[in-house]
Amino acid sequence: MPDDAPRVFLSYSHDSRAHQERVLALADRLRADGIDARLDQYEPAPARGWPRWMEDQIDAADFVLVVATETYRRRFRGHEEAGKGLGVQWEGAILTQELYEAGVRNTTFIPVVFSSTDAARIPRALRGFTRYDVSTDEGYEQLYRRLTAQPEVVKPPLGEPRELPPRPRWRTGDGGTAPAVPIFLVPYERNPYFTGRRKILDDLHRALTRDGAAVVGQAEPSAALPRGTRMAISGLGGIGKTQTAVEYAYRHAGDYRAVFLVRAQSEGALVGGFAEIAGKLGLPEAAAGNQKEAVAGARRWLEAEDGWLLIFDNADRPAVVKPFLPRGGRGHVLLTSRAQAFDVVGIRHPFQLDTLPPDDALALLLARAEREDAGAEEVTAAAELTEELGYLPLALEQAGAYVLEQPLRFASYLVAYRQRGIELLGRGRPVVEGHPDPIVTTWAMNMREVEEASPASAELLRACAFVAPDNVPEELVIEGASEFGPAIAERCSTADALALSELLAPLVRYSLIRCDLEGRTWTVHRLVQEVVKASLGEADRRDWVKRVIRALWKAFPWPEFSNWSACARLLPHVLAAAGLPEAREPEIEEAGHLLNAAAWYLYERARYAEAEPLYERSFKILEKVLADEHPDVATCLNELAILYRDQGRYAEAEPLVERSLKIREKVLGDDHPDVAQSLNNLATLCRDQGRYAEAEPLFERSLKIREKALADEHPDVAQSLNSLAELYRVQGRDAEAEPLVERSLRIREKALGDDHPDVAKSLNNLALLYPDQGRGAEAEPLYERSLKIFEKALGDDHPDVATALENYALLLHDTGRTSEAEEMEARARTIRARHASREREQQSDTKRRPARRGDAGAGRLA
Repeated sequence: MPDDAPRVFLSYSHDSRAHQERVLALADRLRADGIDARLDQYEPAPARGWPRWMEDQIDAADFVLVVATETYRRRFRGHEEAGKGLGVQWEGAILTQELYEAGVRNTTFIPVVFSSTDAARIPRALRGFTRYDVSTDEGYEQLYRRLTAQPEVVKPPLGEPRELPPRPRWRTGDGGTAPAVPIFLVPYERNPYFTGRRKILDDLHRALTRDGAAVVGQAEPSAALPRGTRMAISGLGGIGKTQTAVEYAYRHAGDYRAVFLVRAQSEGALVGGFAEIAGKLGLPEAAAGNQKEAVAGARRWLEAEDGWLLIFDNADRPAVVKPFLPRGGRGHVLLTSRAQAFDVVGIRHPFQLDTLPPDDALALLLARAEREDAGAEEVTAAAELTEELGYLPLALEQAGAYVLEQPLRFASYLVAYRQRGIELLGRGRPVVEGHPDPIVTTWAMNMREVEEASPASAELLRACAFVAPDNVPEELVIEGASEFGPAIAERCSTADALALSELLAPLVRYSLIRCDLEGRTWTVHRLVQEVVKASLGEADRRDWVKRVIRALWKAFPWPEFSNWSACARLLPHVLAAAGLPEAREPEIEEAGHLLNAAAWYLYERARYAEAEPLYERSFKILEKVLADEHPDVATCLNELAILYRDQGRYAEAEPLVERSLKIREKVLGDDHPDVAQSLNNLATLCRDQGRYAEAEPLFERSLKIREKALADEHPDVAQSLNSLAELYRVQGRDAEAEPLVERSLRIREKALGDDHPDVAKSLNNLALLYPDQGRGAEAEPLYERSLKIFEKALGDDHPDVATALENYALLLHDTGRTSEAEEMEARARTIRARHASREREQQSDTKRRPARRGDAGAGRLA
């Protein structure tokens, strides 16, 4: 490790074994990335004792990562029971003293969390400093940039000051001077609970005041915008468009000489609003009592003057607003709307308002319920509730108001919401101005309008209610169109992008969905889904779930390597649909096949804890709806057994493979390729348990069947060759193993391509044969190529990558390159620790061995 590597000490509490493993995985990852991370788990018995060791570590560290949890905060404050958590109390005392002596200036102590809910558990002395959520790759990268002084945004050189002309004096209609206090005609009070939205407010201000470009989040402004800019805030009903516009009006009132907000949901509302503007300005047209003249007068005034802001609120039909827009005026126009296209009013890039970030959503809910000082348990329940409500501001407003009014604990409301769903949310009426109706009422009206405009679009929205809310892929509708009824099937009978766009358009128009054109997906808010479900009867919900499952089965490809990206797009929707209560009564054959395919994909991606319940449920469905000895039942048994085997659960795996073999031999015949598959898997189980004499004839029979039934260069033949070769290798029969592995490699390269992970497995197994023959120089390029293929195909944190690293490290140790070997071993440990941590999170109530392939010394890859 370089001498100048940043030195980092991790201060944390021993909450649980899982938490210790999580912290260890973080430390391992930091060390693998060149950070000199120090941790008590690396030092089982420091010679100077723990108190002195901790103090030495803090003194020597460039940075101290404070891993915040409820236990850590309690011990940090000295509120733990006697004799427990003394280490954190000691470190907390040192940290507090350091901050005190530094005058609260802090460049050393960095708060770190593993979930957003832990943000509220950061010790008070550190809450004002930047925290990092290392549960995500993005959060880890931000921390890594901080530790290595590599900022994401580099400050540009300081330019020369610009000279600006003075702002022109504003003229009133009669040529007089403007009053000192600007005219402010906004019919809503400022929302005292308004939370977040800082970036969009800043971006909006830059876009409207010539200091930025119209594209939200653009790193550098392009050409300065001309005065008189028009902008729009677009988004779903209840997302906070009106409140954001109102907050902008109050926040920047001092930048304008007049601020107006008119309701724009109809022509009548616009006429009334403009007449009110004319009256507020004291225009003579207002006194005449003719609304048409008053509107014309207000518009003439806006076209002649500058320094004003005009907000059209709820302009869901922009074409209705167009006749009221000032022409050539020099003020700012802002629309709020559920629409997403504004070309008719000359706006090219609307600001798309999204849901609140989790931290802001939590802050809003706590503030609205007046529970800012809630304890850790209540904060956790509130955080879970914000997630259940999809971080939607109006839903949070309603829930917070209801909790305050009753009064209720967040934990109680959360339980009730999970039981009663959207019906409970409909009880809380919002008190925020500009949105008098509950969210359920608002969306129900939108859905009726969609139904009238396009019944097929309404059907599509119903289908979308039973999948995951985010990134619904277009292939689900294109491939599964026949399951969604004749209206959708007729439009999507071919992969016609225009037909699908026309189907989506009414939903986009009301912001009920948001499309991602590049990703060919769309997103629907989870509460919109709940409102749709609530509008259907029980029988209709059950019918829709089955239709969606059948459509998913038609769209979901077989999870071979070349189809992984397509599987990944559909997997969240498979899990969402299959997890609904309506999917279980009664269960259908397509559900069994779909779950089996999804489980196989998860297995291939080493997500074993997620795959297992899908396999088990698939087996139960297929066993129930098909005959006990159906080949598809045998396939499910076989694949579940493979999963058990890879976790070292041999006793559970073997009877499943044996039953699979019996079914296949009876139904398909002794020489069927599927029989060969079961034979190969049973032989592998015997080999892994050292039962070599039993394994060899099974491997040989499997190979003979495949060579006879399939082409000589079929990938399944390569699998049998590789498996038999591994049996020979573990018995020291390298001369017999080598030609089999070489033939396996040739087949796989030709049939699958050079970058397929199965090619990497054959390369790895061939390399394993060479060192014992004194051919280490030939092994190394094979290990290197195998590792590169695995990393590219599987990602950096797959267990097969760890196995390849461990095998390569053995060779490096044998050749005296200890430092390189230890780096590879450390990286492999990090991969396994992260994988084990993810598996525990998925299946925390069941003890499992860490999933890995191969023996501790040399891992084979079949």
